[in-house]
Amino acid sequence: MKVVLNRLIPMCTLCLLGSATAIAQQPHVHGAGKLFVGQENQTWELMFEIPAANAIGFEHLPTSDAETARIKTYINAVENNKALVIAEAGCRLRGAEHAIDEVFLSAVDEHHEHDHDHDKHAHHHQDKHEHHDHDGHEHHGEHYSVEFTLTFTCENATNEFVINVFDGAFGLNELNTEWFTESGQGATTLTPASRTLKFDN
Repeated sequence: MKVVLNRLIPMCTLCLLGSATAIAQQPHVHGAGKLFVGQENQTWELMFEIPAANAIGFEHLPTSDAETARIKTYINAVENNKALVIAEAGCRLRGAEHAIDEVFLSAVDEHHEHDHDHDKHAHHHQDKHEHHDHDGHEHHGEHYSVEFTLTFTCENATNEFVINVFDGAFGLNELNTEWFTESGQGATTLTPASRTLKFDN
């Protein structure tokens, strides 16, 4: 299950569509995330898709205060770009888009409210209800990903970004990366040891 499908810069969307679709159709693999980069004039968008197990350390709705706090910490890091991406001088963060809280935290509230309603009637159909819980609410087979987009405005020519989402991650070994800029397009694989995304001019 994906958290949110963010937008790429309209000018770049068609150029990246084929590559992005091909990567998106790859199986959900723990340890491997995806990064799509687009540029239009001074605007740069970096769209990340990372397995939740690697981003926040688990791949289920939070079941404890500690897990909820971990999600909130990650949201704060995304919204304020706390060293997730290091841009060159002259670049500033213009915005961050995500729906991490809507999926992970709002879903927990809805799940608890649903459970409460069922508890009021559990004495009528206990056996049937227990079977229904296993079929409809455990979600063991679903795969959650954390998706977010960071938008930068860069006044000067930009040749690289340093991608630091590996720091503090849980076994994130690589980011399969595609980019489209005004000077060209390309693909590479970033790793914790090789995390600088450079654009060929």
